[in-house]
Amino acid sequence: MEKSKIELFKKENPSKEFPTFRQVHLEEQKALFQKMSEKLGLELQEDLFTIAKTIIQKAIPIEGFNAQNVNFNLFQLLSNLEIKPEKNVFVNWWFKYGDVDEFAFTDLNDYFNDIWFPGPDDLDIFDSTFNWIIHIDHSGFISLIE
Repeated sequence: MEKSKIELFKKENPSKEFPTFRQVHLEEQKALFQKMSEKLGLELQEDLFTIAKTIIQKAIPIEGFNAQNVNFNLFQLLSNLEIKPEKNVFVNWWFKYGDVDEFAFTDLNDYFNDIWFPGPDDLDIFDSTFNWIIHIDHSGFISLIE
C-alpha cells in the first residue's frame, strides 16, 4: 500500500483510521505467485508481466460493473458472481513488484475508493482458495478468472 494513499486518507478523514492491512512478505508472495501461476496454467512465474499478460488473455469481462461507478460495491459484484470470499483477501498491485497486501474483505469493500485509484492502479483481488481472481484495471474495467 502506498504511503501517499494513507496520508491522503488521513488528511481527508481526520477522525478515521485507515483500514488495517498487512503487507505480504516476499517469501509468502512467492507462494502466492506459485498458486496464481498454477491457477493460470503456467509454470512458476516470478515475472509479473507474464502473469499480467495471461490474466488479460484469460479473464472474462464482467458486464454491468465498473469500479469508477460512484455506486460500485465489491460485495455486490462478488455476490452477483456467486463468489463468497474468505474473511481476508489479497490485493496484488500490478507493476509494483513486492507489493501484495492483505485486507479484511469488509474493509476492502467499505474503503475501496480510498484504496484503488483510477488512472494509476491496476490490481488483482483473490483469497487463499484461488477459486477466483478479480482483475480491476486503471479504467475501472473488471474481469474474472474462475
